[in-house]
Amino acid sequence: IFQYHGFDFNITLTAIHNFATYFGAVGMARMQWFEVKALRTPDRIKLAAFTCLSIVFLNYSLMLNSVGFYQVAKLCTIPAILLVNYFYRGTIPSFKIILSLLLLTVGVGLTSVTDVNSTALGVILAGLAVFFTAGLQAWVKINGEDFKLNSLQMLEQVTLPSAIMLTVAAIFIEGFYYIYAGRLSVFEYDFTISSVFEILLSCVAALAVNATVFFIVR
Repeated sequence: IFQYHGFDFNITLTAIHNFATYFGAVGMARMQWFEVKALRTPDRIKLAAFTCLSIVFLNYSLMLNSVGFYQVAKLCTIPAILLVNYFYRGTIPSFKIILSLLLLTVGVGLTSVTDVNSTALGVILAGLAVFFTAGLQAWVKINGEDFKLNSLQMLEQVTLPSAIMLTVAAIFIEGFYYIYAGRLSVFEYDFTISSVFEILLSCVAALAVNATVFFIVR
C-alpha cells in the first residue's frame, strides 16, 4: 500500500486497522465467541496508547529501514519483554524457557533476516518500537491475569480507544500538518478502487494479526 499506491499515511492506515479490529471483535462478541468485560479506564487508555505507539513506530521503522533490519528489531522484543517482566514484577524465567527463546530467536533470525540496512532515524524509531511493543505485550499479559480477561476481551477493550487516538493524530499530522508542510495530505489523496481494495484486504490481515498477538501473549 505504501509502495505501490503511494498511500504514505502510516497513522491513518493504523487507525483504519484498529477500527476494523474493534468491529471484528464486536462481531465475534455478538456471535457469543466471548463475553465483553471491561478494563479499568486508566489501564484501557495506557494499553491503547502503547498499542498506537508500538504499531506506528514499527510501521515507520519498516518504511525507513530494510525488511531485514525490521525483522531484527522485532526479534529484539523478546529479550525486551523479559526485561520488562523482570523490572515490573521481578519475574525471572527458567533456564529452559530462556534456552527455548534463544533457540527460537536464532532460528527465526537465520531464516528471515537477509538484507540488513538502516538509517539513523530508522534505528531510533526501531528502538522506540521495541520499547513500546515489549511494554504492550507485557502489560497485556499482566492486565489479563489481574482482571481475568481473555485475549478477545482484551482486544475488544483496547482497539477502539487506540483507533480514536490514532484518528485524532492522523487528522492533525497527516492532514493539517502535511498541508502546512507542502506535502500531499490524507485529505487530498486520490483513492482508487485498487487502493481501497488493498486497504480493506489489509484490514482483514490486521484483524487476524492483532487477534493472534493477543492470543499468544495471553
